[in-house]
Amino acid sequence: MTNNINFLKKEIKFLVLNYKKKIENIKNKLKLRFNKFYKLYHTSIISQKLLITTLVEKEIRPTQVEPLTIGAFLFGCQQNHYGALDKEESILCYNSIGGTDNLKIQLWYISFDNTLKQINYNPDSEIGYIFVDQNFQKFTLFHINKLKRYGIKRGSIYKTKYNKHFIYHPLDGQFTVETLDNIPINQFPHYMMEITTVKAKLIPKKVNNYNIILILLVVLIILIVIFRR
Repeated sequence: MTNNINFLKKEIKFLVLNYKKKIENIKNKLKLRFNKFYKLYHTSIISQKLLITTLVEKEIRPTQVEPLTIGAFLFGCQQNHYGALDKEESILCYNSIGGTDNLKIQLWYISFDNTLKQINYNPDSEIGYIFVDQNFQKFTLFHINKLKRYGIKRGSIYKTKYNKHFIYHPLDGQFTVETLDNIPINQFPHYMMEITTVKAKLIPKKVNNYNIILILLVVLIILIVIFRR
């Protein structure tokens, strides 16, 4: 039992040091140790899960915990208030230590690079909670169509700040806070046209002075040869 507790403490402290890391981006040794600990927790019996939860609670919780990070997995369920959402509906707490993976709604996340990620899937749910990055402005048509393919018909849009969730308020002022809570997906603020990356035109390399002189000399030699005939 003592060896088990010491092992858990060691692994928890190691993960706490890396609490800011996005789980999808971790590599090498950190990835192996995290995956092992993640599997250990989720396959443990109730008493083992309670032990792990207790050990994590003894660690100093970071002031700011971001969604889908190691910190969210460790500490995402260890707060009393989550802003506009209940604990069980928070992306911070979902599938984390002390949390649940059984939700009646669908959770989605749009990262800083505008990638839409599915957190869970419930085929019986037509409601989606979409958590967006602080710099998010609008959905793309690709986002809207993808949500529709997974059965989303209505939803709410949330941003996360200081571990709390707030109804998202677009910067352009077209939508009020109230209208972005549980609205039809077609009313989500979105770009009317798909955003595409414009390829830069190929610009020929600059011809340097040496090449110009060389070309002129060749032309001059050819002319001399022609006129001497």
